[in-house]
Formats: sequence, C-alpha cells, structure tokens
Amino acid sequence: MYLKYLITLVLSVLQKATIFSIKSKEVFMVLEKKGILFVLCKEMINKYFIDIIEEIKVLIQMLTNNKFKVCLYGKDKIGENIAEGICRYFNSSEVTVISEENFLSREFVVAICFDEDLVDKLIAYNITVFLLDIDNSQINKYTNRDNVKILDFSNFSSIKIIEDINKLLAKPMSKYNFGKHVDSKEFESLKNKIMAKIEQSILEGRLYEAKQIVSELEGILPTSEIHNLKGIIAFYEKKYDVAEREFKKGLLYDNSNSDIYYNLGCVYEEKGIISEAAVYFALAEKFSESIENSGEKKNIFYQYPIFNRLREDIKKIKPKNYIILSSCRWGSMLQRPHHIAKALAQIGNNVYFISPPISVEFEEELIYGNIMKNILSQGICVEGVKIYQPICVYKGGKVVYSTYVDLVQFLLSYILKEHEGEIVIVAYLPFHINVVKNLKGNFKLVYECVDDHTDLENSFWVSEKDIEYEQELLNFADYITTSSTALYLQRISIEGRKNTILVKNAVNEVDFRIENNYEPDELKNIPHPRIVYCGAIYERFDTDLFYKIVESNPDKSFIVIGPDLENKLTRVLPNLYLLGVIQHERLKYYLNAMDVGIIPFKEDAQMVISCDSIKYYEYVASGLPVIGTFIPELLIGKIYSFCASTVEEFNTYINKALKLKIDKKIIREFLWKNSWVERALTIHKVVEDGISKEDLAVTVEAIKEELENLIYRYRHPNLLVLYGMLNRNSNRELYLKYLKEAFERSNSHFIKKQYLVALEDNQANEREVKQVLLSMYKDREVAFLINTPFQYYLYINVINELIKKGIKPTVIIYDIIKNNSEWKKMFEINVDFIYKKLADKVRIDYFTLFLHDRKKYRCLITNTYFGDNIWSKADYHIRMFYGFAKEVYACGWWNIYYDTILCAGKYDYSKLNIYNTCEVIGYPKFDDWFKRRNILEKEAKKDFDLDLSKKVILYVPTYGALSSIEEWGKTLTQLKNKYNIIVKLHHHTAYLDSEKRRREFIFNNFNYVVDDRYDLLKVLSITDYMLFDNSGVFFDGILADVNMIKLEFDFKEESVSWLTNRNSIEQKIKN
Repeated sequence: MYLKYLITLVLSVLQKATIFSIKSKEVFMVLEKKGILFVLCKEMINKYFIDIIEEIKVLIQMLTNNKFKVCLYGKDKIGENIAEGICRYFNSSEVTVISEENFLSREFVVAICFDEDLVDKLIAYNITVFLLDIDNSQINKYTNRDNVKILDFSNFSSIKIIEDINKLLAKPMSKYNFGKHVDSKEFESLKNKIMAKIEQSILEGRLYEAKQIVSELEGILPTSEIHNLKGIIAFYEKKYDVAEREFKKGLLYDNSNSDIYYNLGCVYEEKGIISEAAVYFALAEKFSESIENSGEKKNIFYQYPIFNRLREDIKKIKPKNYIILSSCRWGSMLQRPHHIAKALAQIGNNVYFISPPISVEFEEELIYGNIMKNILSQGICVEGVKIYQPICVYKGGKVVYSTYVDLVQFLLSYILKEHEGEIVIVAYLPFHINVVKNLKGNFKLVYECVDDHTDLENSFWVSEKDIEYEQELLNFADYITTSSTALYLQRISIEGRKNTILVKNAVNEVDFRIENNYEPDELKNIPHPRIVYCGAIYERFDTDLFYKIVESNPDKSFIVIGPDLENKLTRVLPNLYLLGVIQHERLKYYLNAMDVGIIPFKEDAQMVISCDSIKYYEYVASGLPVIGTFIPELLIGKIYSFCASTVEEFNTYINKALKLKIDKKIIREFLWKNSWVERALTIHKVVEDGISKEDLAVTVEAIKEELENLIYRYRHPNLLVLYGMLNRNSNRELYLKYLKEAFERSNSHFIKKQYLVALEDNQANEREVKQVLLSMYKDREVAFLINTPFQYYLYINVINELIKKGIKPTVIIYDIIKNNSEWKKMFEINVDFIYKKLADKVRIDYFTLFLHDRKKYRCLITNTYFGDNIWSKADYHIRMFYGFAKEVYACGWWNIYYDTILCAGKYDYSKLNIYNTCEVIGYPKFDDWFKRRNILEKEAKKDFDLDLSKKVILYVPTYGALSSIEEWGKTLTQLKNKYNIIVKLHHHTAYLDSEKRRREFIFNNFNYVVDDRYDLLKVLSITDYMLFDNSGVFFDGILADVNMIKLEFDFKEESVSWLTNRNSIEQKIKN
C-alpha cells in the first residue's frame, strides 16, 4: 500500500494521474548517443526512490541543456509508466520514449545501472557502464573491469555523473565556459555582450540564431532569464501560448523579475485579455522603478481607468506567506480555495496549499518520519502555489496517526525561519480550529466562511460537531470573509462580528477566453438550443423541478456537466444529456457552445440562500444568460440573470434568454470587477490594514440599496429576510416586520430560524415562539422506510391520513441494495414505483443519505429489520406488520428497539407484547376493502381479460426454500383449462437473481402474472380460491373472506430455521 502511495505521488509530480498496481521489478531509462541508461530495481524503490527520481530529473535537464538526446526505455509496466511520466514532465522533443526493439540499435557510450542484468550486454556494445551498487553485491564481480565503474548507490549524484562523463568525453559541455577563473565583473561583462547579441538577433528577425544562443546558455544563465528569453522569441514568432508558458516558468524561479512581468502583460494584451495584462503591468511597475519612469510603461491604465485602483493596490502590496488549509484537494475541478491560492501567488505572495488528508491503511513499513519526509519532498508547485498532501493512517477503522497538524507546524516554523513577511493561515472548514489552536508561532488567521454549516439537511459534508467547531473558529479568527450577503449579515448583524468582510466569488477572464469556435465532439450531435447546468448534484439540487423543466421543453437540449454525488438523475429523457465531470481547463469549450445556463437549486434550502454560486460567474464569462431559482446572490450585483420559482416562470425566462442580445462590453467590465485577483487583493488588504468603521458602513449601505431595489421588484421572502437582518441593529421595527412577512410566505428553515431570533430579540410570547418551532420541524416528524412496493400498500392509508392532518411525511427508499446484482432490480423497480405513486405527496429521501443526515425524525415507521444504525435516527420507532407469519424472524430480538409495535389482532399481540409496547389497531391496509370494494372489483376485471364462465384461482407462493413452485407448479398448470389462474409473485421471486428459475417457470406457464406493484386487494376482489404455502398472505385471505387451500410439501427445516419452525402460525394451521 505504501509503495503504491509513494509511486502515485511521484507520478502526480510528473503529471501522470493514472494509479497502477506494482507487479514488476525494474525500470530502464536510456539516453541516446552520449546517453545514459538507468536501471531501477524494486528493492531500491522503498528506500531511495524519491531522491533518485529527483536526481534523474536534474541529470536529464543538464544533459538536454548540453545537446544530449535523451531516450527513455521502460522494461516492464512500472518502467513504461515512469518513462512516460518523465517524458511528460519535460514535454520536449529532446526527451522521448523508445521501445525494446530500438534500444540496442542506438549508439550509447555511457550507461548508469542500478542492476547488473544488462551490464555484460552493454559492455559488448562498447558502452561504458557506471554501476550503482545497492548492497555491495556487484563489487567483486566487476572490480577489475576497465569499462565498468562502481558507484556508491546511496550517494547517487547527478553532478558527480556529469563530472565523470566530462572526463570520459575529455571536453567541457558548453562552449560558454564561465569557470572559476572568471571573476564576477568578467562574467557580467560577457553575459551582457551575449544578451545584447540575442536582442540584436531578435530585433533583426534572426530568431533561429537567437534560439541557438539561448540554447547554448542553458545551465549558464539563471533559469529565469533562459525562460524569459525563450518567451521573448516565442512572442516575436506570435506563438503567444508558448510565450505565456515560458514567462510563467521564469517567474517560478524569480517572482520579482519585472521584465518577465512586463513581457507577460504584453502577451495578454496581444491576446485581448486586458484584466490579466493590467495585473502583470502593475506587477512590473511594482518591481521596477525604471518601468515606472520610462517610456516602456503601458498606456493600458489610461485606456482603461477601471484598473487604476488595482494598479495602486498591487504596487502597495507587502508580500506575505499564506498557508491555505483547503476544503478540497487540488485536481481537475477548481473551487474557491484553488482560485484564491493562485490569485494570492499571482500578486506576489508566497503560498502553501494544504490539501485535505488522504487515508491509507496501516502497514509495518509506514514509518512516520519517512512519511513526513516524502510528503515534504513530493510537494508540487502549480502557478506559484506549493501544494502538499498530508495523509492519515488508519488501522482497524481507527486513526493511528495523522501528519496534518505536523505538516502545517513544519511549514509555519520553516517560514518563520527562512522567509520574511507576515504569515497568514486561511482556513476553510470548521474542524480547522483543531489545527490552528495547536500551532506554535506567530500568524494571523483568516476564516473563509463560504457555506452555511448549520444546514445539516442539504450539506452532505457537515456534521453537528461542525456547528460547535465553527463558533470556536469564528471566535479564534483575526478576520472573517464571507462569500454571500446572507453569510455576511449573519456574522455582522446577528452575531455582531465587526471583523467580517464580504468577499464574493469570482471568475478569471483568462480561464474562459477561447481563441476559436472549437466544439467538443461530445456536443456535436446535441441540437441547439442548449441549456446547461454545470456543477455537483446533491441534496440542494431541485431534481423534481429540473425534470419538469426538461419534460416541458422537448424542443431544447438540457446538458448536465458535473458529478451526480447522490444518484439523483436516474431518469432517462430524450433531450437530457449527462456528460459527467469535465476538467476545468476544458470547461470553457463546453460552456462556449451553450445558449443558456441554469441553476435549479431548492430555493428554500438554507445553504442555497447563503451561497454565491461560482457557476454563475463561469456562465457569464462564457457569454450565457443565467436562470435560477430565487437565490439572492443571483440578483445582488449581478448581470444577465433571472430568477424563477415555478416551471412556468422558468420556461418563460428560458425563451426570453434565448432571444436576449448579450453586450460583450457589459460582460467584460463585470469580469474585470469580479476577478479572483480582485478578491485576493481584498483579503490581502484586510490582513494588512484591518477593517475600518467606514469600510463596514460602505458595505452595509451598498447592500441596503441593492435589497431595497430588489424587494420593490420581487417581494420574495428570500430577499425580505435579508433586508430584515440588515435592519436588526438600526431599526428593530423593520427587522421584525420583514422577517414576519418572510416567515408567513415561506417554508424555509433559514427564514424560520431568523424569525425565531427576531421573536426572542423582541421578547415575543411563548405561543408565537412555539408556532415557529413547530413549523420548523413538521416536515421532519414522520418517515416510512420502504424497500419494495408491497410496503407501499401497507403504509399508504396511514400516509394519506397524515397528509389530511397537515403532516407531510417522508418516504425513505432503501438504496443500499442498488449496487448489489442480486437486489439491484428490486431497488430500480421500487424507485420508479414510489416516484410515480408519491412524488407529489411526500418528501422522498434515500437510505444512504438518511444515515448521514444529522437530523432525527420524530417518528420512523418500518416493517422489518434494516440494521442497528437506524435506531439513532428517530426519537420514536414504530413497527407495522404485514402478516404475522414466519415467526422465528418476525419475533426476532430486534423488536426490543421499537417503542410501539402496531398489531393486527390478539395473536401477534400475545407473541410480541413482552415489554408492553404493542397496540392492537387492526389492519389499515384493508381500509379500502371495506370502503370501496366494488370499485376495486371493477378495476380488477378491467385489468384481467378473464373467462367469466370460470372460477378464479389466486396462487400466492412465497420465495426460496419455502416456495411451492417446484412442488406444485406443474400440477397447477393442469387447472388452466378449468379455472382462471392469477399468480401474484412474492417480491423476492419477482426481482432477485436467485429466484430467476422460479420466475421464468411462472411466466412461461401462466397467462396472468403480477408482482407486488399490483394491489393485492384488487386481485382478492375477484378471487374464488386462494392457494398459498408458507407466508402470511393467508391473513389477507381471511379478511377478504375467500376460500383458501394450503399447499403442503416437505422442505428442509434446517435451511429455513432462521425464518420459521413448526410452532409458527403458517405451519401450525396445516394441523
């Protein structure tokens, strides 16, 4: 496990994401002509692999700088992966991968081996071999061989190898030889002459000559200068993407080089990305007085005065050291922590990004010190952000140790010792309080509050403990940033935290700018108009609303980009396309090919009221109008956005948006004001200067003006509640008035919570407070757990009565079985059935989500045992019976957990009332039988094309070893000519793979077959004789007053002893 982890980390550094299993022993790397062969054996990977890989990379860089053609040869699977990874890392025509057939056909004069297998063969081809000995096993064998040199494996050094190769070749590796005899003045003089020659070659258009000179200087001039020169050449060749990459590589080596910043600004200006150009021109001015005072200064700040404030802010920056405690790992999907980290680095700060820890299982070789060393050595740098991946080691489900706090402490101590500038830790999750409060050293803490962590219902990542952690973190933080108006007002107005600022989400213009109209292949067969949703799908996504919108617009294509985290989009529609996750750098091509962006969130969800969706900014950056539910942040300070609450309103705005003319100038200016650099500057300035009363007043006044305009237009409760919160400390009368109106017009938990605070503030009477509390939890009062349609018929009359009494229950679908091949069909049938029957009546949830939901139900009704983890999920548990049979199971030990067991009669009451928990209530399922039997009979006769001259036999076999199908099935087929025979399958027989043989026999031999989706009462209404075997269905027959015949046969009692025995009612009745 640990070797796999190490190699995965290394390959991720080499820009290869594939994780593979370790099966092979060796890897080879071959360098062509004056080449070098590396043989890396399995035994050395654990001990030296990380260090050797770094040395190999350095060695390849030095060799390619000096005209060595590098070839990589992988002997086996691991070798191929590492060879390909190294090749990708360098991304150069000078570094290639070769096959085994080409290996010995090349000319190699030098080879370095960690293994002796190829030594004799290499010697035979006159290749000098440097053999790196692992365990002193090779020394004696090759000591006296002239063309084999033994090297110390543990001190493998690229510098030493270069020196030895130089001796072998008897010449220096560069014609520009700045040796020790050259003093600094000579060096500078010579360097300036060479630089002047390069500049002259570029200006005179002799770019090939300039490239040659730059190539000769690699390894001589500072790396930053080499990349700068390469970028300049590419710029003059109009290869702006290449120039951009080279300049950014240069900044990795020197982030205060004003020339590189200036040149990057020129690149972006040529590409028409003015916001990025302004940032880099401002950085160039910051680091160079000569640019500030010379004719080189760009007039971009005069053309676009909007950037003058950004320019001054950047010039004033005092670089700091930021440690980002991220809520998400660095990957293909970029979220706020990634963007903030990159923007802070872009404006000249030193940024360390700590990903959430990954989990590994404990193994003996997992030595803590080695793990920390590897984590630190495998940190990667992306656009100036240094990224580290801590790990958490588990054994038996428990944490053995975690490197998270120690990693942060190491970086904190390292920065304090090695770097100037203040240290700022930016936390994103409530549990980060457990990290920061244990750190030693001076730092400032910024808590980026970007989610409502009190919304336990819609946030799958939140726990009840997070609510406590967040309050502690809020108290501990020096500054709090909030990403939405609702979160800001909660901190400022409700909690009185004056160290809070509003820093909304943003977008980078450069991330969504495309040079052509390239369209991904996945989209080419999808017709316009195209309506897109881009983002993760989980509880906050309004699935019902979305499907209704899709169904009501058959002439439009609806495209979903992003992960379906809770398997919500299971229905197949002809105009719905699910594309899954798209890498962030490719997202712009997809959005550019769309016509409208939508955000169909549940508008009454707490976290939705409190969110400022990044997807809005990305839609607008792609030139799309946006339609969403009434999310306040879709309206506050936004452009080209529409809010709708109903399907009809959505459809109206979709058609309006498709006709809308988008003004690119308006979009461009919006993007300039809402860039991630602007957000990073805001955070940086707050850390530097603090938050003044004037700053608070300006923000509050701007919010007030926006909300007043919006309330005048919409009067929506999600806006009313924010306006009420805004007035809490300035006008208590308005505060209570607007919250009361919002409460009366909305079912939102967020609004009810705020109204409750307002009532307590105003010392409201107990009755008013109780009314709010009851309304907050009425949708959480009752839930029914269903794993198959037959339970629907058991519960439906009770569900209807609850609805009549104003209680909207929840139906929880048992979805743990969805990935089990035996049970999968039952799950799929159940989902489809429940949605068709109950989607408009009840709230539908899934069992896996229910288990992770932090809220309890007041009452949970079940029919059978669903595992011990359900008992803590409700205050009160009720069991409702189907038919009291198979008593060994029915009377199982788990009945002790029920607070009440609802019994049909005296018999089951006598069996189960051990702890005085039973109540006899009759059989609610049969309410319809006594109220509307005639209607049931008419419907049944319509459903079955029966011969009315024949009697009707209803055959209701159970499943498994207790089923009578094998023993009685063929006999019953002989009655088909004399009787109408209807077979009602047990739900297990109908759906399980293990019941396939029985199921096929029934369908092949009988004309009238139904499963548990069909109402048993309907069949009973036309039944003359019911044939049953070993289930509780005979109770239904007794109540329906039909003639019954029990089908007897022998079965192995021991195979069903967990279900039944001779004392069980269905067995005793045969006597």
